[in-house]
Amino acid sequence: MTPPVVTLFEKYGAGARYIGPRVAKALGVEWMDQAFSSADIESAKYPGGGKAGDQGSALARFLGRFASSATVLDDRSIPLAQAQDAEMAEENTRLVKEAGARGVVILGRNGALILGDIPTALHVQVDAPSEVRIARAAREEGLT
Repeated sequence: MTPPVVTLFEKYGAGARYIGPRVAKALGVEWMDQAFSSADIESAKYPGGGKAGDQGSALARFLGRFASSATVLDDRSIPLAQAQDAEMAEENTRLVKEAGARGVVILGRNGALILGDIPTALHVQVDAPSEVRIARAAREEGLT
């Protein structure tokens, strides 16, 4: 029998992190959270977030592309950054495929794309009314 595979993606604050582990437990498979949480993105866990000339992490480099006032990469570091980004994507793809072979409930990580060739996989977008998502996000972030 094919192990269950469920991919989740959500609108921010919809509750996938609440739902996902419970679905995984009910199905008897692994829960795999997304690679980077909002807290991870904002934390010092990913150094180099926007200092001029600082190569930083792959995530910091990626986010730096959208920051108009910060120069994260100079011309010399672009090939290295591209190689590191490719390695990160390859590693993520490998981990997701391995988890899919065992059975998994997975949040993000391009799971729906990477595991899209599994005909029995269920791909779910988690949503909730705006008021609920805002309240959940504020509660999780400790905001009033």
